[in-house]
Amino acid sequence: LSNRNYNLTPAEYQKSVDLAVLCKYLWFDVYQSVVEDKKFLAKYGPRIIHLIGSSAINAANGTELLGTAEGGIMITLYKVNYLNPTDFTTLNEWYFETMHHEFAHVLHQTKTYPKEFDSVSVGYYDALNWQDRSNKTANMLGFVTPYASSEAREDFAETIARYITMTDKEWNTVLANA
Repeated sequence: LSNRNYNLTPAEYQKSVDLAVLCKYLWFDVYQSVVEDKKFLAKYGPRIIHLIGSSAINAANGTELLGTAEGGIMITLYKVNYLNPTDFTTLNEWYFETMHHEFAHVLHQTKTYPKEFDSVSVGYYDALNWQDRSNKTANMLGFVTPYASSEAREDFAETIARYITMTDKEWNTVLANA
């Protein structure tokens, strides 16, 4: 199931168990508690959580891949071997934001979002150089992160993930920059 375009390391067993427990309690249980349709996760949730020990580095632009969503059924999470359950900031940045981002992709691979969203920021997306934008520049262009400015589907997923995981102070900083 691994992407052979990257030099990847297997996930350590205990780190995988720890991340699986975190996924259950801080991802799946949370969705289950807030959605009205109690079959929501059974219908739309990922069927496979694929764990990779290392990150995947894109040699062309030096960006780091933290997760992927495939075919509406599988989410891959990277950097599992770096998991530190006591470091909230890193947990949020590397795993929780990634979980919600990739789940947003799973959702829009199985249940489409309004096509009008794709036209909101036309002319501002930059698929080739998004990584060269600062957070503030991206915010000023109307995006929550530089990665959101790469294309409409990433904008959609990043907006959901960041809205869910950012503190009020962090979200208000994005709005102030915009």
